[in-house]
Amino acid sequence: MSICRFVTDDWNSDVHVYQTGNGINIETAGFRLRFTPNHPYPHGDMTRLTLDGHPHEAARLAYEQAEACRHAVREPIEDRHAGHTWTGLSPLAALGVLAGLRSRGFRVPEQAVDRLREAGERVPVKTV
Repeated sequence: MSICRFVTDDWNSDVHVYQTGNGINIETAGFRLRFTPNHPYPHGDMTRLTLDGHPHEAARLAYEQAEACRHAVREPIEDRHAGHTWTGLSPLAALGVLAGLRSRGFRVPEQAVDRLREAGERVPVKTV
């Protein structure tokens, strides 16, 4: 299950966070997309357009978004954690990694933090 992707907030996320059977994985981007004035990133919700009965508009939006990405400038992220992956994390450990990444300048969507906090609250606490 995906918690956030690089495309979250119209490509304003430097992390891809997702849950697997072995825990939570975090991947960091190796570059950021900078959209050009001639091909700005078009905002919109393809799923909503499709569900509302506008599949042709959804297809047009998908094409325009793909074109914007194709023409975007890829700017490397200059950090030793760029392009890195953490695997099998607990929600609490994942929150710690995201906090560390955010402090280093990585763009971490607030929704990722919120969803991990919610997941952490559902984890049973072991008593010893």
